[in-house]
Amino acid sequence: MMDIIRVKDQGWVTLEEDFTELYQQGSYRQAGAKAMLSLLNKLHDFQDERKVFVLTSRFGQLAFLAEDRYESPWFVRVAAGSEQFFAVVYRMPSTISPWPDASVGGSAQSVDEAVQMVLTAMDRSEGWKDEE
Repeated sequence: MMDIIRVKDQGWVTLEEDFTELYQQGSYRQAGAKAMLSLLNKLHDFQDERKVFVLTSRFGQLAFLAEDRYESPWFVRVAAGSEQFFAVVYRMPSTISPWPDASVGGSAQSVDEAVQMVLTAMDRSEGWKDEE
């Protein structure tokens, strides 16, 4: 199972509790919160030994980090509008980046596609290279 842990600097509320609360508020972000809960559940179930630390933004986005420090690089970012729209962006490794902090992004039309994009982004960003 993939170990997905909220960065300690963001308190003791779990990611699931945070997105459940956002979903229950019933705002325009409800569909995105439901999508993020689905994404997190599928990523938790994925067989992967990497430890992933996650920050959330005020807008319900996720940032995946390789270290439990909010200052560490945000290797992968995910936003969701619904279970039919995810945006996934990853930071390019400096060895192939055309300029500092260049990134690559795309969109997914399902939770399963978003999971595959997140896993690919984690690999391509090389943020967890030392763990493999």
